[in-house]
Amino acid sequence: YCKNKKQISILDVEVGTGNLITTVSNFIQNDTNLIGIENNKLLINLCKANCDLQNNDISLYFQDTLTKLNEVVDVVIGDLDCIVQDNKYYPYEIINKYIENIEDDGLFIYLIENDFFNKDQINEFKAKFKGTLLGLIVLPNELFNKNHIGKSILVGSPLELKNFNMMVMQMASVNEQEKFYNNINEIQEWIKKIKEIEK
Repeated sequence: YCKNKKQISILDVEVGTGNLITTVSNFIQNDTNLIGIENNKLLINLCKANCDLQNNDISLYFQDTLTKLNEVVDVVIGDLDCIVQDNKYYPYEIINKYIENIEDDGLFIYLIENDFFNKDQINEFKAKFKGTLLGLIVLPNELFNKNHIGKSILVGSPLELKNFNMMVMQMASVNEQEKFYNNINEIQEWIKKIKEIEK
């Protein structure tokens, strides 16, 4: 997505032990500037060790995820804790909070639970949300425990794009290789279309 940039800055809002952000960093070809937020000191130390082992430099903020952060990055990611606290659904709060930390041509990519759009607070979230939800990629059920609701990848832009219809895709099982790779190709084509819209 950011091939024209020599370096991509990536912020993980719930970095934990750093598995997600290091996987992303190792997968892309660009140089990366990694930033993580974590409020658990043990996890911060594990994250540092994890990144050191993989030769990934990372800047870590020891703070609550909902505390203000001044960094502006190309991509915000996170495997979001799907909890309700004080009648507020945590993923909605995170998405709305970090929209201002993303460059105009950047993206957010969050792992969410499949009941994301069915929460009582969804209308309040939509009213506050200032960007565009670009796509929802529903992951195969086999990746999760039998009684788990399942998870999806939610992709969005900080820009308010007019007349944009969010793409929704159910990823095929990894055992159905042809369908699975067709899905990957569809996602790549979809990313190209987004880049054209955002120009």
